Amino acid sequence: MRREILPIFLITAMIIAIIPNSMAQPEPSLGNWELGIEYPDEDESNPFIVSEAGMASITMFVDNQGLLSVKVAFEYDFPFEAEVMGAPEDATIEPGNNDSFTIMIRGIDVYQIDAGKKESFSITANLEERNGKPVFMFFAATYCPSCTRELAELKEVYPKFTDDIVFISIGVDPTESMSELVKYKDQNGHPWPVAKPLDQMIADLKVTSQSTKIAFNSSGIITYRDGYGKGNREIW
Repeated sequence: MRREILPIFLITAMIIAIIPNSMAQPEPSLGNWELGIEYPDEDESNPFIVSEAGMASITMFVDNQGLLSVKVAFEYDFPFEAEVMGAPEDATIEPGNNDSFTIMIRGIDVYQIDAGKKESFSITANLEERNGKPVFMFFAATYCPSCTRELAELKEVYPKFTDDIVFISIGVDPTESMSELVKYKDQNGHPWPVAKPLDQMIADLKVTSQSTKIAFNSSGIITYRDGYGKGNREIW
């Protein structure tokens, strides 16, 4: 006698990103990270269906839109005494990356569970550490004479610190295009990357003038700030 098997559902109850009190979020402008999950048909109201073979596939992701890499440790809680395959214990996500991880749930005895039964599962990501390198940001404009002078001095000290510090120039003038910033970088031989500001970076950091310099330690905390025309190789 053949038994008809109806779907068993897994529904997500908790997708949690945890930041310990001892490691608070950095300045908002450095960008944050988040843990997410790819739901069936991109609809979070849709459950994950367990197959007749007692299996289900779940893809999660960690999106890091910050300027520092993050290392997170994962915790999992699945029902039905399921066996979890391919679930990473931890992962390091580089700045600007969105890394996905596919988890296979198997070993669910569908014959011992009521058809159509729904249970929840949880995935938790705990922040363990951020990038170990400090970040030095120079807010510049291509037509700023002080920026050109200071960046020339920064280029002199750059080789001494390039292995230990992340240097980056940020275009402070919203009317200047990325191509203009890259051209300025190439013309002056700046060896560090250049970028447009992230979201509310200018407002968050209260940058009100060209030639603003801000340095963050490896935890994303501001440790140095200077204004127009005040930077030089002796200070740095």
